[in-house]
Amino acid sequence: MTPESKHELESALRELESERQNLERQIGTIRSLLHSGGRTLHIVKSHGDKRRVVSALTRKRQSEAAKVRWARYRSGLKAA
Repeated sequence: MTPESKHELESALRELESERQNLERQIGTIRSLLHSGGRTLHIVKSHGDKRRVVSALTRKRQSEAAKVRWARYRSGLKAA
């Protein structure tokens, strides 16, 4: 094995090990999200291509507010 080829192989090995560390970090992040018991943040599409992060608590509050609005609307229909 020539010194140049040995150097190239060592360089490739360092690069692959760096990639492996990045992948392991990403895998750990995904696993922690999967095992967080539903306490993750979901990305909700808003205006155009912009995206915003909405917590589970915020989604729940929005849902409850919408249910209250619909209940008021329906109670007005029944009274008429």
